[in-house]
Amino acid sequence: MRWNCKRFFKAQFVASGFFLVFGLVLASGWSKPVCAADFEPLDEIALMSMIEHLKVMQQLAPQLRIQLRSVRMNMKFDVREIHNIERSIGKAQTDIERLIAMHETNRVNAIRAHFLVDDLRRKASALDQGLSHVTQRIMKKYGVSEENELQNIEINEEDSQLLSLLQDYSQLLDQSLQLVSGASREESPQATE
Repeated sequence: MRWNCKRFFKAQFVASGFFLVFGLVLASGWSKPVCAADFEPLDEIALMSMIEHLKVMQQLAPQLRIQLRSVRMNMKFDVREIHNIERSIGKAQTDIERLIAMHETNRVNAIRAHFLVDDLRRKASALDQGLSHVTQRIMKKYGVSEENELQNIEINEEDSQLLSLLQDYSQLLDQSLQLVSGASREESPQATE
């Protein structure tokens, strides 16, 4: 008898919890339209530009990784910072490849594309932070206080190559992001803040 009472109260507790969660979901407006459904596929010109950007990024990536590793050894960079930059490079390429593959097969899933674009935004932001950090470290190495002064002095070829590669890669990633962001009608809340 006692076992049945415990079972009854447990079932009643589970049922009341379910109705509470269901009521909260309804009250919070679960029926609102998803912003990701507003994503529109890229047109042919934008898709071709995206493919060209990806090809150039794939050519720059190995050189950039080599430069990052050599500078890490010479300037005593924190390993995690270099790995974050390398991870951003790899993940950004993967996201762009997925977006291109999605468009080439004509099976564009708006929600998946929306998440890929958001991930691409995060990777672009992380790469910009990495570029800023590398620039700060190089400025500190040469005793320069402003970035404009860095262009006026003669710096090591390795450092200048790293800066130019990072800037080129970051610029390509930003251009790709603009192509994809132009395809969506509504930007994510993170990008507007």
